[in-house]
Amino acid sequence: YRRDEIDASHYPVFHQMEGVKVFGDGESEQEVLQDLKTTLEGVARVLFGNDVPMRWNDDFFPFTDPSLELEVMFEGEWMEVLGCGVMEPKVLEAGGFDSTKYKAWAFGFGLERLAMVLFQIPDIRYFWSTDERFWNQFKNVRPDQPIDVWPKFQVYSKYPPCFKDISFWLNSHGSGDAEPQVRADADGPNGDVEQMTTNEASDVGATGNTDDDQNDARSNSFHQNDLFELVRGVAGDLVESVELIDQFVHPKNGRESHCYRIMYRSMERSLTNEEIDGLQEKVREASVGKLGVELR
Repeated sequence: YRRDEIDASHYPVFHQMEGVKVFGDGESEQEVLQDLKTTLEGVARVLFGNDVPMRWNDDFFPFTDPSLELEVMFEGEWMEVLGCGVMEPKVLEAGGFDSTKYKAWAFGFGLERLAMVLFQIPDIRYFWSTDERFWNQFKNVRPDQPIDVWPKFQVYSKYPPCFKDISFWLNSHGSGDAEPQVRADADGPNGDVEQMTTNEASDVGATGNTDDDQNDARSNSFHQNDLFELVRGVAGDLVESVELIDQFVHPKNGRESHCYRIMYRSMERSLTNEEIDGLQEKVREASVGKLGVELR
């Protein structure tokens, strides 16, 4: 489980397949990295087709260096399908290998995103649906079949979305008891998660700095993942996406304002305005109480 952005390809719970390849014949780091790219590009072509557009991006994972992510084109957008990198020597040592003699690369493959591409499933929330109209489409799939004969997802309903915006000033007064800020990186070896508490961000007060300095530290501790987790906690799978659509800094007082657009949509039924208004009000109240922001 991790806090992450909310859109069609992200979900707080996911499954990941991991793998490691160890080298012990004196290969250089560059040779190991090239083998990683060649191997995983080959896997991508087997799974998604020889003509699938793909690209490598630099990334960060605490257990590999250098670290990379592989993205493929899906539904007109780049979607990350795996994270990987050359394994850190300390990880090799922990596994019983002499890092002066051995090198290795590792990868983590997001299984839901793999299935999304293979079966042309447009929204990751479908995997958590109990609707038989979804699952019956794939009940005859067998692993011994060629990939190109597997069925593609057929849309069985498309309920209308409902959009709600929320605007607020980032906290300039300090909430004192804010939840820990957790920043989750993209899929990668060992699902890395990095945590920083608000108290750590505001420890500057113990050094004799002014109250304004402490307030700035608390304000700077806000992270979008805080809001994403909050919205997901209130609306569950009824939220399809949360997008930052506007932000600015007030020219006089220096306060920062964010505006997010929340798209609500059920996979199984139409939502009522009354229902969504109630959820949105809970999001607003929780944003003030848990994030310490000031609504606009």
